[in-house]
Amino acid sequence: MLGYCIDKVIVDGVNRGALREYTVYAGGCHTIYATFARCQYTVVASTGTGGSIYPPGNSVVQHGGNITYTLVPNDNYHIGSVIVNDSNLGPLPVYTFTNVQANNTIQAIFAINTYGASTDATLSNLTLNTGTLSPAFNAATTIYTVNVANSVASITLTATKNHANATVTGDSVKSLSIGANFFSILVTAENGITTKTYTVVVNRAAAIGVSNDATLSNLAVSQGTLNPTFNADSISYSVAVPYSVASITLTATKNHANATVIGDSVKVLNIGANTFNIVVTAEDGTTKKTYTVVVTRESPATAVNAENVSTLKLYPNPVTNGELIVENEEWKAGEVIEMYNLSGALVGTRRVEEKNTSVNVANLPNGNYVLKVGRYSAKFVKQ
Repeated sequence: MLGYCIDKVIVDGVNRGALREYTVYAGGCHTIYATFARCQYTVVASTGTGGSIYPPGNSVVQHGGNITYTLVPNDNYHIGSVIVNDSNLGPLPVYTFTNVQANNTIQAIFAINTYGASTDATLSNLTLNTGTLSPAFNAATTIYTVNVANSVASITLTATKNHANATVTGDSVKSLSIGANFFSILVTAENGITTKTYTVVVNRAAAIGVSNDATLSNLAVSQGTLNPTFNADSISYSVAVPYSVASITLTATKNHANATVIGDSVKVLNIGANTFNIVVTAEDGTTKKTYTVVVTRESPATAVNAENVSTLKLYPNPVTNGELIVENEEWKAGEVIEMYNLSGALVGTRRVEEKNTSVNVANLPNGNYVLKVGRYSAKFVKQ
């Protein structure tokens, strides 16, 4: 499953480590289990002289997680640049890795302050190839809006720096989506410290007579119950299904006849949480809305077979003295007793010695558990 790695492989009750494969030779009965955990990645932070980066050194981030770094220059130094995975991103004071799915590097470079250099980080002019800035340009005004017709698919922003040795980034040809488009122009003064950001919001009109309705009128599931009840304005739902349900059909009904829907279909289910996105695109081709359904399929470890519970006796239940007696007339010596928590994680094993086998559960935290022996299973409570 995406985002998960092998945690350990248990063969005949022995932890063999995070193996990708294991060979079992013929002769006798064997058991093999694999457990998985969220993948972890390393972000390596480094810096030269003149400042610090926090957190320093190596940091471990789980798959899909985020981590934020803060750069702090020493006295008489400033941030020169931040290099992320060999890409120079400029003098950023803060940088965040989002949705981490690989190892990363971040390097902070600091530069000594040059006194006497200009601190002018203003523009002398800001122009467009189409539309009109509102309000009219003024070096002290940093936020502007521009309204353009639907036929305008791009716009060119041209920024003129006030000081010859200042630097400007962010002015160029910009593609426009329907609605509001936000563009930032960063001016850095000659001293490398002083900055000023100008923001231009370009509003591109929708096509006349074309719908921007990207909602659903209904969302149904073939198994389980949608939670909460469907509402066109609610975009996040959950469904719980038993282990016996291996697939589910999501049926999405678009609210506007000319909208398009992708992502609703028959979905194969893994054990645990399965996330499915249904994307609705309006007739205008740009307005989109994503509905998310998380389907949680029960773990086989927590699914008790009702037909076989009666032949498996557990006592005392609840367990209060740390010792559980497991009794079954039909099993054979050498079979393995397995204990799982309600998250499906294997928490203990014990080989069967006789029809009444004592299992030490003193080290288990208080709570509910599932005990399995072959095709037999039952629940017990540790107190």
